[in-house]
Amino acid sequence: MKANKSWFKLKRYPHIGLPISPNQRNDIEKFIHNKIKISHYAFLPLIRREHRTFKYKLCPDGKFRKKTKIRHISYASHFDSLIYSYYAQQLSKKYEIFLKNNNLGNNVIAYRSVPKEPKGSKCNIDFAKEAFNFIKEQSVHTSLSVIVTDINSFFDNINHTLLKRAWKFICGEMSLGIDEYNIFKHVTRFSYINNQELFELFKDKMICSKPQSNKYIERKVKNMKYFRNKNVIAFCNKDKISFIRSKGLIRLNQPNVGIPQGLPISAILANIYMYRFDWQLSKYVESLGGFYRRYSDDIMIVCPSCNTHGCINKLNIEIKNVKLTISEDKTKIYQVYKNCKLETCVRNQEKYSSIEYLGFAFDGKSIRIKNKGINHYYLKMRKSIDRKKKYAIYKKDNTLGHLFVNQILKKYTPIGSKCHKIRKRDKKTKKFFYTGKRSYGNYWSYIIKSAAICESKEILHQLKRNKPILKALILKAKQDINSSISKRQWFEYYNYGGRIFTSIQNRK
Repeated sequence: MKANKSWFKLKRYPHIGLPISPNQRNDIEKFIHNKIKISHYAFLPLIRREHRTFKYKLCPDGKFRKKTKIRHISYASHFDSLIYSYYAQQLSKKYEIFLKNNNLGNNVIAYRSVPKEPKGSKCNIDFAKEAFNFIKEQSVHTSLSVIVTDINSFFDNINHTLLKRAWKFICGEMSLGIDEYNIFKHVTRFSYINNQELFELFKDKMICSKPQSNKYIERKVKNMKYFRNKNVIAFCNKDKISFIRSKGLIRLNQPNVGIPQGLPISAILANIYMYRFDWQLSKYVESLGGFYRRYSDDIMIVCPSCNTHGCINKLNIEIKNVKLTISEDKTKIYQVYKNCKLETCVRNQEKYSSIEYLGFAFDGKSIRIKNKGINHYYLKMRKSIDRKKKYAIYKKDNTLGHLFVNQILKKYTPIGSKCHKIRKRDKKTKKFFYTGKRSYGNYWSYIIKSAAICESKEILHQLKRNKPILKALILKAKQDINSSISKRQWFEYYNYGGRIFTSIQNRK
């Protein structure tokens, strides 16, 4: 892990209280380094929002059913977030020492910076390639079983007693310090406010920043989707917390389980919670000549076929010891015979002809992107073009009827895959200026990088239909735009211009 990574990161998301400026760094550092002040510090409530993802699943009757997955994301106030970041960094250093001493650095791969030779850090592409290469190499000598599974609601079911015990073990202490205990208390027994309810309370006087100045004004905002355009930086000031409490908007985490997902310290706490699980399972699997990896709540075990039941039993025992459960619906067991011949896995009336892990699929010969990832890309492309088509039809300025094809091409073709500076045109001088931001590419950047790392031309071949599909969508969008504008103009002429012309004729 990178030891010199700074914990002092300033964000601009709206919360209770104004954002922190870089000039306050010295005062903040003095406060955070004072353990007595941290032990008595009262954290502000978190703001919680719902993140919804949709999946379409093929049912036995041959129809696709829409399944909604709701994930609660919580984020702390700007000052609280810096406190969590500092303690997360201190805890990460001790956790890295534990991993190094127990040879677990390659087994736990989520929320960490794993070094890559000759430079840089590994990503999910590298982790997937390592797993598939191990299967390919070992299947030459013997048949293998590949177990891919998932932990049910990982963050929501973390036991507080076991988490405190793990924290003390990683730090090598008999008890937590007074400052650490206050952090632990507010992470486990946290309070939160629903972002929509908070917005409804202050939507008539949201705190916004004036462009190109350090002044703030109160402004009415109609919807949360306009936060960026209105430069919203806070719901209210900190002195309004008693008013929020009087309205009954603050809720408490009632059960004795779960930590909020989204805090700077949440990731490292989730990792240290699983320290005994990782140590026991990796030691057992590697003694069989197998392969064990855990990426947050995604687990992969590769072992000789004769040891399949032993690995499953060990997995069930260790997961019970940490008071978590394995998702039966997402558990898949693949059989790989000699020379990497893969047997089709049947689970819940669905057939899996390739091993799926970290967004990639391996059929025994080549590595590809999961079909779900490609389908999601095309779905996003269609939605983006439909949205631009709608704006082109209903715009009331000079851009009426313009689809802005160049923007679409930069987003959904290799044209925009390279890293570049973002420039905008000045309204007065009509010249382009550098905004200070950079574009790190698009989905094609990920595809090209995946194909290079995995040494798989099949990944590039998966998007061979990108050009004809995109061309067809753009042509259809242009036709719809012209048709809609023509119909609207004819409707306006018939209702307004036609009537005037008829009245003139009648007068004559």
